[in-house]
Amino acid sequence: MRAISSALRFISINIEFVATGHRHDARDLCSITMVGRNGKVLLSDRIKPEKKILSYLTPITGVDKDAINTAGPLSSVLPKVKSILGPDVVLISQKTHELESLQLEKSVHYIGCVDLTKTFSYYHPYYDNYSIFSLQHQANILLCQGKLITPLTPETSAISNMILFDKFYGNPTLTQQATRTLATVRPPVSFAKRADFLFEGVCLSSYREDRCTCGAPVPKKL
Repeated sequence: MRAISSALRFISINIEFVATGHRHDARDLCSITMVGRNGKVLLSDRIKPEKKILSYLTPITGVDKDAINTAGPLSSVLPKVKSILGPDVVLISQKTHELESLQLEKSVHYIGCVDLTKTFSYYHPYYDNYSIFSLQHQANILLCQGKLITPLTPETSAISNMILFDKFYGNPTLTQQATRTLATVRPPVSFAKRADFLFEGVCLSSYREDRCTCGAPVPKKL
């Protein structure tokens, strides 16, 4: 089992995006939620992007139009985010590359990151690729014994990330078992698939090149 230093602070961050264009990579930050190791919400703010919003993507983000339209700009939220962080912080999130939008500096605002999407990815040697699982699927299977829970909000997403980290990180055997379970249990059809990967004129196919309608780059591998 991997030891976790008591000198470090672990903070879960959930960020959400609205669509500011038709491409699946045309996204602007609309929500930041931070949760501490004890499950306490440290910050939960909505953000109004400077660009015109094409779709609020509420079925995916859990953030509605009114909350965004009455919010302040990113410049008013980032100082609060950075004041909570520090060089002793390990960030816990899904798809940590998305945290680049927070303009954080390593060794100033954080010391490292835990990407739970990668932690729970399942490798298929025959196809030489990975299956990745949504936080919704991770929470349904690993935290709720397979029971379908209501769609996650920014707050419950950040809390779920922290619970998953506490339960599995540092225990490779348990994590491998969990990953196999995620791969075995078929998740419900995603909103993107139900919408045929197009919602309010916005392409939702950021991982499937065969369903992409916008021509934006699609990652080949995890």
